[in-house]
Amino acid sequence: MDTKIIDYAKELLGGNFIQTAAQKLGESPDGISKAISAIIPSIFSGISSKISSDSSFLTTVVSEAKNIFTNHSLSDIGSLINSDTKSPETTQSSSFLFDVFGGGLHNIIEKISSFAGIKTSSTRQLFDASGIASLGSLGKSFVENNATLDSVGSFFKNHASSFLSSIPASLGLGSLLSGLHTHAPKPDTSHAYAVPPAKKGGSRFLVPLILALIALFLLIWLFRSCKGNEAAHDGTDTTAVTQDTSSAVVPVRTLTAVILPNGDTLQAYPGGIEDQLVKFIESDEYKNATDSTLKNKWFNFDDLNFKFGTTELDTTSTRQLNNIVAILKAFPTVKIKIGGYTDKKGDSTANLKLSDGRAKTVQSALKTAGVGAQVPEADGYGSKFATVDASASDEARAVDRHTSVRLIK
Repeated sequence: MDTKIIDYAKELLGGNFIQTAAQKLGESPDGISKAISAIIPSIFSGISSKISSDSSFLTTVVSEAKNIFTNHSLSDIGSLINSDTKSPETTQSSSFLFDVFGGGLHNIIEKISSFAGIKTSSTRQLFDASGIASLGSLGKSFVENNATLDSVGSFFKNHASSFLSSIPASLGLGSLLSGLHTHAPKPDTSHAYAVPPAKKGGSRFLVPLILALIALFLLIWLFRSCKGNEAAHDGTDTTAVTQDTSSAVVPVRTLTAVILPNGDTLQAYPGGIEDQLVKFIESDEYKNATDSTLKNKWFNFDDLNFKFGTTELDTTSTRQLNNIVAILKAFPTVKIKIGGYTDKKGDSTANLKLSDGRAKTVQSALKTAGVGAQVPEADGYGSKFATVDASASDEARAVDRHTSVRLIK
């Protein structure tokens, strides 16, 4: 297998496709062409990165590629642009691209849109079309050359650097794509709590003493972790997802796709804040609501975390903040207010200050992301609305700790 696969994908999105897409999307042919020149290598680079971190994904790639080539026509991809509803092809492509890029897709789309001078919604549709062309080209080569999984894997491995170098350097996507699926190495704990062998003639109490110290350390660590969780979650909607930490087995939540009206795809938890907000914004309840009726309709952040005892956002909050930005951009007339809450434990004045600082930190982050005009208000309420007694368990008090969002008019 060779780079002719990429060349064929580009051919599928050449001449006629560019003109058709430009006309349907209301963009210039030059803008469409520039976007495609960045999208195609970005897709191949993303696939390469995904396979590198998860070798099992190679089977998915080949299966999707064969399906596109065998069951769908590649001669008129332009007909799929700007359809009123997503076709099976574009739905399949959209889902596949979400698997490849995850939450990073939105940032990549924005960068390419800026580079090409076209709307993000147009770039989103071009990504779906390019996904079909890329998979179709790969499927064509696989079927016609009787390729194997190993040869496809070698293709992506051997050309990883050339994929990246084919992306316009001015986009700055190299580091983003190359690190898209890298994970921090697991800490080496093989020597963390090693008990030194007792020397001959040494005290027979040494080992029990060390084990006791280890147990004490673990108890302190667990206590600090529980306290850390106290500052981690901040919202007030009773429908929000909460984790039951009373059991030793904690259910694993799986991220799924939430598709916005402008075609952007979010990586979010089912029933989470993103899902709730989008459904509510599109409902008649919101359309007919007044600011007064919206005051008690809060939605909890379910993956927004702060560093313990501070107003500083943890890096794990990035995905959900980016999702809120995407939702606001998809609904440009919508405005929201951020609210911060604490439980009853501790000094009420300090709690009020902490909750207000955290609410304003979220507001500031959204302003920096370019949607500040849609986030005009942010207030902290401390323990004012807390319902669980301060002497209750940490798990019981968790219901009162949250950062939330409500819509305003």
